[in-house]
Amino acid sequence: MRLARRARRQKLSPQSEIVGLMGRAETSLAPDGMVFVRNELWHARSLRKIEADQIVIVNGIEGLVLRVEAQ
Repeated sequence: MRLARRARRQKLSPQSEIVGLMGRAETSLAPDGMVFVRNELWHARSLRKIEADQIVIVNGIEGLVLRVEAQ
């Protein structure tokens, strides 16, 4: 019960906090794929092809899909 009350009191972090963070491409993105950012696996989209294991930077969010670019 204590944990539930504490979770309700915590402020939800807006998804915009993820913009600007670095991550790693789990799959190749051509243009869609998966990236690992902030210990979470995300669907991602890139304007240019990104190979798996490349470092990416989040530059936007469209719903639950991250827009990324290679570093």
